[in-house]
Amino acid sequence: MKTSLEWLLTRVAKEGATLSITDNIVTSFKINEEEQLKLLDLAAGSRGLKLTEFAIGVNENIASNIDYAVNSQMNEGISGVHLAIGDGASGYHIDFLSPLVRVNPMHQSDQGA
Repeated sequence: MKTSLEWLLTRVAKEGATLSITDNIVTSFKINEEEQLKLLDLAAGSRGLKLTEFAIGVNENIASNIDYAVNSQMNEGISGVHLAIGDGASGYHIDFLSPLVRVNPMHQSDQGA
């Protein structure tokens, strides 16, 4: 699993990714239109694809000190959105740090309800 996650990290760092979330559950994670959701679900453990963390970072001053390959609390303050899945006990805790994020919220009326 560790090797697969390192492969995923490398691809995301080079190619970027698109993450979709519905009702606080990750519903899609694509790199160049290739779905990687099963790998995330396997890695996350018993919480599965449910969000564990959500935050908005505002610290642009730390950008030059960030190493996205290392999970550190300082990384989580980077300007943009920070999400995480997994609890770290029953599976991996996986952080998504997105300084170049684009958020497209849907209102209930947009969903035809």
